[in-house]
Amino acid sequence: MIAYKTDKNLPADQLYDLYESIDWTEGVQDKESHALLIQKVYENSDIVFSAWEDKKMIGVVRAITDKFAHGIVYGLAVNPDFNTDEIAKELITKTIAEYPEIQWSANVEEWEDGIFRDLGFDDSKNKFLNKGNCPI
Repeated sequence: MIAYKTDKNLPADQLYDLYESIDWTEGVQDKESHALLIQKVYENSDIVFSAWEDKKMIGVVRAITDKFAHGIVYGLAVNPDFNTDEIAKELITKTIAEYPEIQWSANVEEWEDGIFRDLGFDDSKNKFLNKGNCPI
């Protein structure tokens, strides 16, 4: 069973392994330093959700938001050995639910296009936008 967590203090080695599973570490020279950098990115994000199977992190997403008008989803990563679409949708849904009244956008990888479309985002000038309201 997959557990979803909101802890921002994610283990650097697990983040690196997850990134490595989706080829986001290609060309990295210093694994340890890069893992700590990835960890800092998540620690300093406004919203973080991770997916776990037992003690293994199998998915993660982060978001930056002003909590009033706009939010942007970054760093969606799901280990391809698992049900990537289902886990990705759950991670995104949980993220957006933190501030459902704002407008969300996302920087997406090619594999994510259909996932974001299924969740009500539309493609607008290389950014995916949901139908949230923006008061500004």
